[in-house]
This record gives sequence, structure tokens and C-alpha cells, in this order.
Amino acid sequence: MDTQDIDRRAAYEREDNWLSLAISGAVISVVVGGVLAWWVLSIPGEADRLQRVQTVSPLGVLAVAAITFATVVWRGLISARQANTSAQQLAGLQKQIALTEEAGLAALLQKGAELIAAAEPAKRSAGVATLHAVATATTSKFYEPSRRLLLDFIREYGHRSHADRVVAAAIDAFNAVFLSNLDYLDDMVAFEEILEDSDDTTAAWKPLFGVNYVYYQHGYFIEDEIGDENFSVLHFDGVTFYNCAIRRVYGVTFDNCTFTECTMLAIESFNLSRNRFVRCDFSDGAILGTSDGIRDLRADGNFYSVGKPPVQPEEAENRITRWSDYLVETNDD
Repeated sequence: MDTQDIDRRAAYEREDNWLSLAISGAVISVVVGGVLAWWVLSIPGEADRLQRVQTVSPLGVLAVAAITFATVVWRGLISARQANTSAQQLAGLQKQIALTEEAGLAALLQKGAELIAAAEPAKRSAGVATLHAVATATTSKFYEPSRRLLLDFIREYGHRSHADRVVAAAIDAFNAVFLSNLDYLDDMVAFEEILEDSDDTTAAWKPLFGVNYVYYQHGYFIEDEIGDENFSVLHFDGVTFYNCAIRRVYGVTFDNCTFTECTMLAIESFNLSRNRFVRCDFSDGAILGTSDGIRDLRADGNFYSVGKPPVQPEEAENRITRWSDYLVETNDD
């Protein structure tokens, strides 16, 4: 006999034992009841017969209770076994579904990698969408590989510009995956426009979230929010910003950049001395660090609204008390 088939439950845990007990109790009760009935009816006197009835009645109640108890336990054990069986079947089904889903995601990951490496833009777009779906699936096993594939694609095809629609879609997908988990990749990526005959920049950039270090050289941003909490370490070299909001500055370095009609929500003071600002709004903006790098920016029309001068930290050295010497003071009206 296979040892796996041996029922290792205790005797009181087996429903067939309780069923046998209930049946045996019923049979014994019938036999004993018949004997007691003959014993009660065999006496002629009414008073004596009543006394015998009162004597055997509790025994009948006790027998019925015992049989009922055994039957209830039997039914309860059956229900428990059926519930356990259902739970095991459900667990097995869930495991099978998980394995099927994992196999499907593995196939999708492979297909996405093939599509994103294709020459046709349509196939690349399909590859980006496929990898995005894999990265955001409930199974986290393929989360990291799919993000790596997206980043490698962005690094290879977007290192000179992000104007290509497939590259832009890949960046959007990569950012969306990061925002759903806020899990940074320990990696770096560089985007560099090579200027040849002219200093005019033509490479359009998009912000990239979720990578520990990102470097931009030349190119431009339009109407983006730069340096918010989703960025890590950023270095901008000779980049132009149009109508952007500069929000966070720690870990962000600007060298020889031009800010045109931007909203300066926060910037470190040393960045003011080595970049150009044109018609930028500094109203209520945070100027962090010391005052040493702050210079007169009025010639290029940089301003703040009346009653809303830039703000410096309390611990800042050489705090500026008269911002109208550095920025144009304008009325909101």
C-alpha cells in the first residue's frame, strides 16, 4: 500500500467513524427501546406502569441526544473536508493562473524586445507598448528587465534628440512605470546634441524620471517642469529652457544654460551667476544658498511682482533686503 494513501487523522477526526457511531447508536436504541417498551407494558397496574415510563423516559432522551450529536459531528466533518478540498482546489487554480500569467508575460517580454529592436517605427511603437504593459503587470518578476529594455532603447535612439515620436513614447512609458513604483534605476544616461556649424540648438528634450543620473548637453525644453521630486541627479550643460518651471534645485546643476520666460520657483544662488535668464518670473521664488552668486538680472527683463520678492532661507549669509536692485519690480495688473 502506498504510504501517501494512509489516512493519518485521529479516529475522532474521521467522518466515517462518527457515521458508524450514529448508525450503531440508532440500532442499539431501537433494540433497547423495544426491550424497555415490553418491560413497561408487561406490568398490569396503571400506577406501576406510569412509574416505569418515568424511569425509562430520560434514557430515551439521552439516546436521541447522543445519536443527534454523532450525526451533527459527522455532517460537520464532511462540510469541513469539502471546504478544505475547495480551498486546495482554489489554491491550485490560483497557482496555475499565476504560472500561466508568468509564462504569458515572459512571451510578451521577448516579443517586446524583438519589436523594439525592429527597423520599422510601427513595430517599435508596438514594442514600447508591450514592454510598458509587462512592466506594469501584477507579476513583478519582469518589472526590472522591461524597464532596462525601455531605457536601453531611449539611450540608443534618443541620445541626440527626443523629437522622434517612438522615443517620446518610450520616455512617457518609462516615466509612467517609475511613477507607479517610485523605484529608481541605478544607472546613468546622457543626451547630447552635437553642434557643428552653428550654435543654434535644435534637439528637443523630454524630462526623464527614475534614473539616478541624467546628463543633458545643448538642446532645449519647452513648457516642462524641471527638477521636481521625481528627478534624481541632473546636469544641464548649455541647455535652453522655454516657458519652463524650475522647481527643485538640490542635485541639479545648470552650466551655461539659458532660461527664457521661465518661472523660477526655486534655484540655488550659484546657478544665477553662470547661466542666462531672460524675462523670467522670480515672484516668491526660493533663492537657496548664500547671496554671493546673485547678480543684477534687470537688463534682460527678469522680474518679480510687487509684494512677492524672492525668498532666502533664514540661515543664508549676506541676505538681500532690496531685490529691486537685482530684478525688475512689476505690478500684477
